[in-house]
Parts: sequence; structure tokens; C-alpha cells
Amino acid sequence: MTQIPNSTDYELMKAAGELGEQAAEAVESGAVKTYKAIETGVVKGYKTIETTVVGAYTKIENSFVDAFLKQDGETTAEAKARVRGETKPQEAQTDERD
Repeated sequence: MTQIPNSTDYELMKAAGELGEQAAEAVESGAVKTYKAIETGVVKGYKTIETTVVGAYTKIENSFVDAFLKQDGETTAEAKARVRGETKPQEAQTDERD
């Protein structure tokens, strides 16, 4: 036969449910902290790689411009602007290596 829970059983089940909810919240907040730490590490690693690759590309590009496209008395940025067909070098392209 099925036993009908009395008020003491109900209070115990309610307390156990509340403890279970608290435990679930603690695990969830710990997991969120862990995922945030992983996210931070991955993004930092990506940005480091991106900065390194873009920096290396820029050095190669500037060397190419210096060796093959730059005319006498012209800066690297001016040579890049001339090749692009612009009248002035762009503000962001002030990566001169003279």
C-alpha cells in the first residue's frame, strides 16, 4: 500500500528540494565562472595571434612597398596611397618605416 505523506515528511521533502535548488545554483554559478575563465583565455590567445599575424603581414607589406613601389623622397604611406590611387595617405596607414 501507498503511504500518505504526513506533515513531517512534507517538510523534509521541501527542505531537501530547497537544498537541491541551492546546490544546483552553486554548481551553475561555478560552471559559469569556469566558462568565463575559458572564454577569457581563448579570446586573449586569439587576440595575441591576430596581433602577431597582422604585424608580420604589415612588415612584409612595408618591405615590399619600400623595395618595389617607393619613389625617391616618398614615405611608405605615401607610396601605398599613390598605388591605391589616393591623393593623401590614410590616417590609419601611417606605418612608415624610413
